[in-house]
Amino acid sequence: MFDISKLLQKPKTSSVFFVAELGINHDGDLNIAKSMIDQAIEAKADAIKFQLYNTDLFYNQSIAPDAHKLFQSFHIPYDQFIILKKYAESRGILAFVAPFDSQTLHQLIQDSVFPIKIASGDALTEPWIDLLLEKNIPFIISTGSLEEIEIQKLAQKLENTFSAMLYCVSEYPAPPEGFDINYIQTMQGYLPNQAIGFSDHSQGIALSLAAVALGAKIIERHFTLSPERTDFDHPLSLSPEDFHQMVSSSRIIEKALGQGVRHTTSTEKIIRNLAGRDAFALLDIPANTPISEEMIVLQRPGQGVSSQEYHSLIGKSSTKDISKGSLLRNIFL
Repeated sequence: MFDISKLLQKPKTSSVFFVAELGINHDGDLNIAKSMIDQAIEAKADAIKFQLYNTDLFYNQSIAPDAHKLFQSFHIPYDQFIILKKYAESRGILAFVAPFDSQTLHQLIQDSVFPIKIASGDALTEPWIDLLLEKNIPFIISTGSLEEIEIQKLAQKLENTFSAMLYCVSEYPAPPEGFDINYIQTMQGYLPNQAIGFSDHSQGIALSLAAVALGAKIIERHFTLSPERTDFDHPLSLSPEDFHQMVSSSRIIEKALGQGVRHTTSTEKIIRNLAGRDAFALLDIPANTPISEEMIVLQRPGQGVSSQEYHSLIGKSSTKDISKGSLLRNIFL
């Protein structure tokens, strides 16, 4: 199972954490939710994430009756989530939650269901964040719709805590021009010792791959078994096949990222002597004849010819005849 403690404590030594967000794509059906867990495992996700809530504590029914009715239809009871969580973890995948009401948040803390995810919509629900910080609870928080000054303020609050912050654009789906993926590095500057990630609401996997290349340590993507559906969160969700492709491609990127230090491989050192050039005699050069550019050919294989070396040959002469094809380095350099 993925080492979430390593991610939150020593992110630079952790692999990227891939989260399959089930959201409401299970339609409140436990059998669909279980199938989604199975498919997320096949897709190489490190974790699956649920959204849990008491609908009456989540939406004000008198003000937003339609939203209340909608989310009630997708509701998974907490006790049923625990069954799904145990099933997931028996198969080696982490299951965690974004709570959408205070009661659920406290229940997760009581049951040590960590990490806790704070959705973008609750990034300004400071009593929740203060509680998590006070109790030193590991959590991940998205920042969709927050202004720059609000993100800076949040980062100051999270500095050197058991938390991670995700870049996010709260559109569903979000068009590419709405993003600034380089902002991931800006956020890393705010929290240099903590994991920064990307909650990606775009379509396709391109932006998630770009985020990994920029150093994101968490990638959260909505997940669906019905990519053909055009309702709710399905249009911005990845199919199992696309999720698998995202993870596989990202793992290749991880291997290639390195530490920003140039080094030559052992194979490169061999190839250098094959692909580099040296200065050879283009024709037979009699003894005591000054060498001109017309007498020199730069050919492979060789060690590479610097401008200084090349120009230093011009005008030199040897007391012995130089045969066509001779390596001039061995004679003059």
